[in-house]
Amino acid sequence: MEEKRMWKKLIVLTLAAAMLLSMTACGNEKKEEEEKAKAAAEEQAKKDAENEKKANEVIDAIQSLPANIRLKDKASVASARALYDGLTDEQKTIVPEDTLKLLEDAEDKLVELKEKRKKLRKQRAANRKAAAEVTAAIEQLPATVTLANKTSVQNARYLYNQLTPKQKKLVDKSSLNKLGKAEKRIERIEQQKQKKAQKKAQKKQQKKQKKQQPKKKKQQNDKYAIAKTFIRKKASALIARIGAPSRKKKNPNCSTDGEEWIYYYNGFYVGVLSQTMDSPLMVVSVTKN
Repeated sequence: MEEKRMWKKLIVLTLAAAMLLSMTACGNEKKEEEEKAKAAAEEQAKKDAENEKKANEVIDAIQSLPANIRLKDKASVASARALYDGLTDEQKTIVPEDTLKLLEDAEDKLVELKEKRKKLRKQRAANRKAAAEVTAAIEQLPATVTLANKTSVQNARYLYNQLTPKQKKLVDKSSLNKLGKAEKRIERIEQQKQKKAQKKAQKKQQKKQKKQQPKKKKQQNDKYAIAKTFIRKKASALIARIGAPSRKKKNPNCSTDGEEWIYYYNGFYVGVLSQTMDSPLMVVSVTKN
């Protein structure tokens, strides 16, 4: 009987111990879960803080870019882009869209500036080439130009006039001075040539006039002699032979019922008369002046 009680006590104690052990194990498991949750929360907080830090570094880098982007800001823009691209997808979500837009606008501006610089360099190269062609055309002119070089001088001036204001500034002043002197020399040569031609023409005209004077005098004498042969002949026949007079004058005191005129020629004059108004004018006299 005593032994049986002992077994019962032992069983009770064993069950109590088992229950106690079970309660202790549950408590330890819960504590362990709580500690794991706390550790996980701390790890997430640490991760969030790190993400926030990385994202803020990018935000600061982007927002520190100048409002007016220039080519000298290329390194800063590239650095900001590298920082952003180095973020994780989670970190990138922290960067505001308007801040990212600032970076993209800065990159677009750099592309635009690079294109402008490329065009500018190309234009400058074209300007230098055009100016160099004009300079070469001028420098090819001889030190002392003649009329044989007139076309080359005119061509050099034409090429210079075709340049833009910027291109003209690239032509050396010494070359321009050389061109100006060449043009003045050509002008002087042409003026001298023109004067010589005028003098030559004047001399030729004078010689021609000298040769024509005896001829005119002879013609005058011939007309006078011819006119003398027409006395008592029709005045119309005389005009048909030697030409019309330079002027004529009517005599109001005509002694007949007809008309009386004086025909003036170079060196002599002719008197003509008609007996009646219906009769023809007849040559009555030829007199030298």
